[in-house]
Amino acid sequence: MKMSLRACGILVLVFLFLLSMAGCSGSKGNALVGVWTVESSVTDAKEDFLQESYLVIAKMHYYEGATVEITEDSKFIVNGNIGTYEVLDDSQIEIKSAAASGKDAYILDNDHLTLKLFDGQIVVNMIKK
Repeated sequence: MKMSLRACGILVLVFLFLLSMAGCSGSKGNALVGVWTVESSVTDAKEDFLQESYLVIAKMHYYEGATVEITEDSKFIVNGNIGTYEVLDDSQIEIKSAAASGKDAYILDNDHLTLKLFDGQIVVNMIKK
């Protein structure tokens, strides 16, 4: 009887440990949720026409101080312009909005988010509010 009581106690401890570990492991998709402030945006387009086009987009939507809100219900809001997003994996997000559309790379480092839009033609650096 003592052995089965000890085994049950160990089993409960292992279960609680595994449960606490599962609670700590969040996905990057959840970490993206929040309000972000644009610190800077730059363009690295190679052709003059493309560079000008991308600069216009960056200046219109991703200017310094602009607000980007990423919600749990897949909304991607840039200065009031509402679009949608889907996290594809740990480094790619698909955004559909007036400010960006397509599969884009992202880098999440604590409270800093870098979006590489239009195949890296626009790089937007943000900090979480």
